[in-house]
Amino acid sequence: VRLGATRVLDASSDLRALLSQVQAELVGLTALSTLHARALAEVLELPAGDVLQATRSAGLRLRPSRLDGWGVKLSEAQRWALALQMAILLRDQLPQQWALWLVEPVFGRTSAPSQRPLSDDESQKSGPEVAAEKDPGALDIAAVARALAAMLEAAEEAGHNAAKQMREGGITAVSEEHLAQQLLDTQDAAAASHTGYDAPPSSGAAGGGGATADGAKPRTVEPIWPAAAQGRGAERRVDTEALDRWGFSDTRFAAQWVDGKPAVQVTSKRYSALGGQPLYQLWAFFQRELAVSMNVRDTLPEQPLPEVPQEPEDLRKQLEAAVPAERVVWDAEARLRAGTHGLADIWRLRTREADRRMPDAVVQPSSEGEVLAVLQAAAAAAGEEAGGFAVIPVGGRTNVTSATQCPGRAEDPRPFVALDMRGLSKVLWVNAEDGVAHIEAGITGVALKKALAKHGVTMGMEPDSMEFSTLGGWIATRASGMKRARYGNIEEMIVETRVATPTGLLWQRNGGATSSSSCPGTAFGRVSAGCLGVVTSAVVRVKPLPEVVEYQSVVFQDWAAGAAWMREVARLPAAVRPASCRLMDSKQLGLSRAIREGSGGHGPVRAALQGIALR
Repeated sequence: VRLGATRVLDASSDLRALLSQVQAELVGLTALSTLHARALAEVLELPAGDVLQATRSAGLRLRPSRLDGWGVKLSEAQRWALALQMAILLRDQLPQQWALWLVEPVFGRTSAPSQRPLSDDESQKSGPEVAAEKDPGALDIAAVARALAAMLEAAEEAGHNAAKQMREGGITAVSEEHLAQQLLDTQDAAAASHTGYDAPPSSGAAGGGGATADGAKPRTVEPIWPAAAQGRGAERRVDTEALDRWGFSDTRFAAQWVDGKPAVQVTSKRYSALGGQPLYQLWAFFQRELAVSMNVRDTLPEQPLPEVPQEPEDLRKQLEAAVPAERVVWDAEARLRAGTHGLADIWRLRTREADRRMPDAVVQPSSEGEVLAVLQAAAAAAGEEAGGFAVIPVGGRTNVTSATQCPGRAEDPRPFVALDMRGLSKVLWVNAEDGVAHIEAGITGVALKKALAKHGVTMGMEPDSMEFSTLGGWIATRASGMKRARYGNIEEMIVETRVATPTGLLWQRNGGATSSSSCPGTAFGRVSAGCLGVVTSAVVRVKPLPEVVEYQSVVFQDWAAGAAWMREVARLPAAVRPASCRLMDSKQLGLSRAIREGSGGHGPVRAALQGIALR
């Protein structure tokens, strides 16, 4: 047993110097054997006897190893672990960056070991080339250190190249597991030892790289989900909208290599059934249904946002005279976001070919009074020499009929202002006893559902777009929800609407009409698609929250059997009819199963039966 010297810590001690001395002594007490020297020789592809002799000639202490004497074959993982332990003794001969990597100083990099820097000629020579300059039987320790430095430099370069390839392939957060798998796939196992890349802490297990001593293929890296995501902000949400796709900016499908196979990853855990596992089945589903050969690295490159025309100076003056300046947004991203709705718009933004006209400004009112002020300013400016401007109310931007699209300048040369209504998002009052509530029009479906649940009631309006779509948008477009069988469509839920116009407010009753085309009798028809006014709030019908919510699924033999069952459900009295009931074909069901891979929602027997039914 080798022990270090005894030291006393008192008020006069230099803590930094003391800890550095203790660290140096501990490193010096590292017990190395001839097995370590053989492992280093195998890694550097140098004769084991020469490396051992060079080590002894340099005065480095090695104890004999029984394993070395027994001729034990080392795996690649074992070889590298032993070689790097041996390299600690050579750190005084290595460039500073590698010496500091092998033994990290206690206090930053101020206590680096003193070593002789290698010359440019020396650093460019590999181990075998250096050995050829001298007597082959007299390899010195400096030549061994040069060979090790050359190996580490090559490893660093390979690691950087692998990280660059993965970023170009769409992987935004490159981890140690990613790098190890990439290097294994390209048979560049030596680079797995060190990359110089500041990767996040790894919590997954990585297998050894390269070929093992017995010629067997090395095992691959363990999948990085879900363990590697823990503690690295995986649960933090970013509730801003994505610009060039539907949904939130933190949630998208990304292609990844996982355990040697292509898979789809959901980049957040916003949705409980998604994001915890790599989705191999979803990748296979896309390949099969799209009939297009896909590659993980085939992604659209990041490009700057399309340019939008400079806003008219007269428009800036008119808007800032009507509402506070902070309510008006002029930047390109806000204007593109307000003017983007349908699939064609999304594709134009993805390809950065957004040649369609976008709003000249975006106004974000926070009150009904500010909405009125903008509309009145537009009407007042129409009679001025500078001309007026048009207003388009927008909410969650889920409209797919181009109803809120700016017309071309040839059709209407006036400036266009997008009125972002999401600042009006409060529940003003709830009367649960009478089953009514007064709600501002800019509230989104999800926020409305949560707010009403606090009062023990619900509207029952749940369209597919409810994360983004707003109450005002539902009213203006006669929206329908998934639970219409129980709660009805939006026109059946409206009691009164409050509508802002350039000449003032309209506060009119629904009148019981059920068609958006019956304009004379209903406020709903009068604000259809926002053409004749802007809905600022509405009194809606609410119902008590259900006591029990259950979800079930049934797999039918064929489509005809499913359609017949749906007709029977439709004949049920409304009181016992399911709130939501959908019939999906085999492709939709296959997509649903692929997205939920690994979520644990179904047992193996049920999953197997569904798989048979889908064939």
